[in-house]
Amino acid sequence: SEMCIRDRRRVHGEGSEVYIISTFVVMWAKTFYDKAHQSDADQRASVLTTLIYSSVLFFSLLIGIALDRFKRIYIVVLNYALMGIGCAIIIALDDIRNVLCYFGFFILGSGIAGELITLSYLRYKHTQGSVRGKLYALNAIVGAIGGLLVNFLSSYFFHVNRNMPFIIFSGFVGLAIVLCLCLYKKYVKHV
Repeated sequence: SEMCIRDRRRVHGEGSEVYIISTFVVMWAKTFYDKAHQSDADQRASVLTTLIYSSVLFFSLLIGIALDRFKRIYIVVLNYALMGIGCAIIIALDDIRNVLCYFGFFILGSGIAGELITLSYLRYKHTQGSVRGKLYALNAIVGAIGGLLVNFLSSYFFHVNRNMPFIIFSGFVGLAIVLCLCLYKKYVKHV
């Protein structure tokens, strides 16, 4: 039905963050193995990507409950902080077999899940119906641009430093936290 098609489009636009991180995971895992052991890298990346999606399943319900109980700005900042903490753990690792690797990707996936749910919630709750479709379209466009940039630039960044994409992602996460807090204090105290 039309509702299913709309929802599927929204999920593709909003799911770009999970796609981007999944791409990072695959490329990051390959930096730990030589060419003869790339199947090991693929297997490890598959496990880590599954862990990210599992954290989405786990954390989604918690974020949904939190959105109904707490100020949204706290939830937004929490989501970005989880992403930053997850990236920091991943950046600090020098062995993909370290147990903290799983924890880092679980935390990162939890933050991504929270961000997807929270932004969708805020767009629906605080956007007028006459511009809501344009806002969803803009989100899908930005997500697609992000996906294209990841595909074109990630291999370069991984050759410079295996953690470079996560460092850049952490920088954007930090910027998002600062912008959220500044905009909240200036404009949106009721959110």
